[in-house]
Amino acid sequence: MARLRSAEPILEAAERWRDACLLGDGSVFTTASLWTPQNLDELVRSYAENLDYSDGDFWSKLEAQLQPARPDAKKLAAEMFWVMYLLVSEEAMGAETKRYQIRKVWEWSGEALPEDHPLLGGLLTQGVSHPGTAYNTHRWREFRFFATMLADWKKLGQEERRSLLSDPWDYATWLDAREHAPGRQLRHILLFLLFPDHFERIATASHKQKIVREFRRKWDEDPDEVDYSDRIALDREVLRVRERLSEDPPAELSEIDFYHSPLAEEWRDQKVAPGSDETTDWGSEDEARAWLERHIGERPVWLISVPGGGRLWRDFRDSDLIAIGWDYLGDLTEYASRDDIQAAIAEQEGPDTWASCCTPPWAAPSGSR
Repeated sequence: MARLRSAEPILEAAERWRDACLLGDGSVFTTASLWTPQNLDELVRSYAENLDYSDGDFWSKLEAQLQPARPDAKKLAAEMFWVMYLLVSEEAMGAETKRYQIRKVWEWSGEALPEDHPLLGGLLTQGVSHPGTAYNTHRWREFRFFATMLADWKKLGQEERRSLLSDPWDYATWLDAREHAPGRQLRHILLFLLFPDHFERIATASHKQKIVREFRRKWDEDPDEVDYSDRIALDREVLRVRERLSEDPPAELSEIDFYHSPLAEEWRDQKVAPGSDETTDWGSEDEARAWLERHIGERPVWLISVPGGGRLWRDFRDSDLIAIGWDYLGDLTEYASRDDIQAAIAEQEGPDTWASCCTPPWAAPSGSR
């Protein structure tokens, strides 16, 4: 089972949220009915269908977007951020920052949350996952996905909701079919919070892919037999790895955790030893050109350079990175297809951006570069 003992406090809180707010229309912080279809529809109209692409920080724009909404819809938004932060570790976001942001959104309703509310206390220090900076950079996308997904969820009948929450794979299939699900880290987080016996605390598809690939190699299984673009198939493979490890767990592990030694060393990229230098001495320009012709020939290639005159080369090499300038895209492995990446770029920068920036030079019209 994937359930982690260290995550029990947040999993207990997630169960309360599930019963009160997903099966019911209740609230995390109060006895009121906040997670209602009406409040969710209002968030979708005010935010998801009214995105603000202008300059400015996320919170000031969100406040302006939610300004016409009823107080209860603003309170619901605050509780949604509580869910979004529940799994996030202290290393990724401090508890004080979580509390401040949740309280700030709640106070847009004209009311304040009690200072001593138990669900805003030590619980917010218990997170067990570091989703990376992209989770904050894409907060606006994660929140849009959450709002629209929940609006769809509340359109289901009570029995259908109960049925989906009783089967992790049925629920995952339903979740992945939502409009804004591709590329969302919240997708992984919700699956762990709701089904911790079947899904890991891992918030990125790329880590799941590496785990499956490396353990299949270790066990002399073909890693390319897995369809890594199928997120549910990938999750099933991760569970299979866990189950096989559980049959003969490492003696030094009290529970199976892919982020703890010695399992982490099995799949995470190893850093270059301090002081080592693996850069290539290209010699003269003629020698470099000869090397390229010998290894690449006339084949079309992408030119990849390290920004800042090469000052980031060691970081990129040590972290096994190739970066592009569109930071808002986040982890490219979270996208199901090239078309999904194209849609995300067009959504952010306009429909002509892909054609002007992303057409390989050998596919460009004659005379263009």
